[in-house]
Amino acid sequence: MPRRMPYQRPRSTFKDKIFHTTGMSVGGLVKLVIVLAIAAGGIAFIVLEEGAQKSSPDDRPVTMVDPKRKTSEQKYMEVSLMPADFNKKRPVERIEIVLAKIKSCEELVRGGGQYADRATDQLVNLYGIYCELQDSAGLDAEKSYSRLSQLRQQAAEVGNEQRVAKADFLRAYAATARLRKYDEKSDFRFAADAVLNLESKNLVNVKELNKLYSVATLLHDEASEKDNSTIFLSLLADKLIESAVTPISNLGLNLKDYPVYSRFYAAIDKRAFTTRESKFELFRNLFATIEKNPPQSPRTYETTLRFFDDLLNQSDAKYAGVLSLRLTKAASMVSPKIKAYVERAISNIGRRVATIGKPMDLAGAKWDGTALVLPNENPTVLVFWSSDNTKSTNYIKELARSDRFDPWATNILLASVTELTDEELKKYSIAMRKFTFLDYATSQKMMQQLGIDRVPYMVTMDKSGSPIRFGDAAYSR
Repeated sequence: MPRRMPYQRPRSTFKDKIFHTTGMSVGGLVKLVIVLAIAAGGIAFIVLEEGAQKSSPDDRPVTMVDPKRKTSEQKYMEVSLMPADFNKKRPVERIEIVLAKIKSCEELVRGGGQYADRATDQLVNLYGIYCELQDSAGLDAEKSYSRLSQLRQQAAEVGNEQRVAKADFLRAYAATARLRKYDEKSDFRFAADAVLNLESKNLVNVKELNKLYSVATLLHDEASEKDNSTIFLSLLADKLIESAVTPISNLGLNLKDYPVYSRFYAAIDKRAFTTRESKFELFRNLFATIEKNPPQSPRTYETTLRFFDDLLNQSDAKYAGVLSLRLTKAASMVSPKIKAYVERAISNIGRRVATIGKPMDLAGAKWDGTALVLPNENPTVLVFWSSDNTKSTNYIKELARSDRFDPWATNILLASVTELTDEELKKYSIAMRKFTFLDYATSQKMMQQLGIDRVPYMVTMDKSGSPIRFGDAAYSR
């Protein structure tokens, strides 16, 4: 008999186990798989959708670069660019941004390589900003100032004068801005030390020094200790005056005048006087101040000359003439740097005073070469302007859009103090049809005759062509 093999249980498959444990048929299993797949897809979609809602349009792509794997170039680009809305953010947010960039910058500097030197320049700039932000927020900035000084010293040791100059400016600016919040004597000493550390030969950036000038003058306006702020302005002025860049040197001269003449600047800019009596009182005070403390800056004389425009009319011309003689005498003590400018300006005032009430020769040519013939026998307004001067160009454009002058009741002549091509004048003439544009030769003749030395400037004449009023057009009321 054949040998009987022992009984063996049939080997169960994975599918058999599922059927056995779940008791499901093949069709039921397929349905379950489909349901699970749909559920997994839905969950994934929800996760992605929530991530998209949390992301802003400016966020980086989902694939992020590990900070440790970023190249030196990528790191440098991140620390060298500030967010476009940086100045609109809250102080605490700005501090966080700058602090994060400082940390990255320090890492770049320590790591060496081709970006280390540029990162050091950026680090100087960041510490300057950080000092200012900490001061304005009332935080202790001592460590930041110390680090800025350390960077400055390192730059001096390797002969990097540009970095030294930048560090000196940032320290002086932050220390000056600090005084607007803290005006104790110790802070004045700290700021004065920062200013004394400036080297005049390095003061060449007009934009930066205008910024320092503005914060220094605001400091004086707001300071509770005017004596301290006056001394501080004088220290800063001495540094600026010695700059080889004329606009910066003039800022220094103006700082010498500022404590005495600031109220007159405000009066002319804000039109503080409104009546004839208050205007003359202001003039008396101004000239008493000029004769006691002769001004040394172009701005002070420019302000005074703008005051004169309020007197250059038929009724006050005599008074203006007397004041111009007093101004001439006071200006004999003016700084040699601006002596020629002041003497020329006073001479031009004299020319304008001499023409008031006397008929002018309005002969000449229009821009296209045809003879100048006034459209009617009405009063004439002569406006001097320059295409190189944004303020005057904007002024004549606004004048053309306004209804201030009726072209049928007033002859409006425009005289350019800079030479333009025929094509350029043609474009202006077409754009402003109610104005009569003079050619350059005629404009120059009238400018010399009337002593015009700034733009935009307006001369009003009566029907006979006699000047009856002069005025700085941008400030005319």
